[in-house]
Amino acid sequence: MLRAKSVRDEGKSYLLKDHILELLRELEILEEYFKKNEMKYEVSNGTFEALVKAVFIHDLGKIYYNFQYKVWKDRFEDEKANEDWHKLEKFLKETETEYEARHEIISILWSILLLLEKEEWDKRIRTAVLLHHYNDFYIGEKDLMEIVLSYEDDVKKYAKFMKDNEEEIKDILASFLHYFEEKKLSKNYNDIISNLIKGADFQKIDTLIKEIESHGDEISGLGEFYEIKNDEPDYDFLVFLGMLRRCDYSASGDVKIESALDIAEVFKDVNLKIRRKIGGSEIWQEKLIKNKKNLRKLVLVAPTGSGKTEFALLWADNMKRKLIYTLPLRVALNDIYSRFKDKDDKNPNDEKLFDEEGELSLLHSTAFIE
Repeated sequence: MLRAKSVRDEGKSYLLKDHILELLRELEILEEYFKKNEMKYEVSNGTFEALVKAVFIHDLGKIYYNFQYKVWKDRFEDEKANEDWHKLEKFLKETETEYEARHEIISILWSILLLLEKEEWDKRIRTAVLLHHYNDFYIGEKDLMEIVLSYEDDVKKYAKFMKDNEEEIKDILASFLHYFEEKKLSKNYNDIISNLIKGADFQKIDTLIKEIESHGDEISGLGEFYEIKNDEPDYDFLVFLGMLRRCDYSASGDVKIESALDIAEVFKDVNLKIRRKIGGSEIWQEKLIKNKKNLRKLVLVAPTGSGKTEFALLWADNMKRKLIYTLPLRVALNDIYSRFKDKDDKNPNDEKLFDEEGELSLLHSTAFIE
């Protein structure tokens, strides 16, 4: 009965277990992409194991009266839904608060239950879970004491709920795992989740309650966060957070996380297509790339209309990496986007540079119009 979102499309699942499963499926694709292109992209050892844990934990904070009421209320007129809601309401009632804490705040309590407090990767996971949506802690201090001080009523009620319903919570976690196994999720992912569940430590929740009630100063040590230095950005952590968000957005938006597993497929025949567009068997862009083949960074200065855009595509093809093409004007971006994705119907020899849907995207404030 636990939901991740309101029922908007009857053809899509709105259940929490399915949302987490969808994220794990997207993560499988993302990991496969990295394996196929491992010479081009680097991630730290342990990244994907940590992402499995982050994905599993990130939305457990939706098991919360205020959130569930919000996503159930549009179905109360349905007799069966109303009956189901009353069962769920009875279970979650003690977590109801006057002011709703965001679900990622509540997910931090699940991270305390399931993760070790001082392991470096576990700190990263906890911090990524806290920041997988924008909230007050994004630029503020990331510390368990700060969370408790900001949401004391919510945290205290929810921690007590976890303590009072230990067996039911174990059953919920076990049922999630059983569901993933039924759906043939990667055995490796299931093993990671299984070990996470086995390590659930309800004593830490009990200690947290006692520390809150006594205003103890040991609260922060029960769930440590990863230190982010704004003046020295940790790009490994930013990539890790970005990958969690990408899995979440892809699953929620029903968008494939990668259109092609092998990046070489995206640029397939792009050099031939450019040559045919420009005309001639050899073009200056290819000559320049041959001469600079081992250079990973390059600044090209050339006149308007000389073919810098085509060079950029051929450079990306040579590097076999994704390309982000930036311009200062939206109208110029729209024009480049059209050049890449359409062919000129007035020119019988023209052809699209990219064939498959999803290989090309446009991003600016009114991109949806295009």
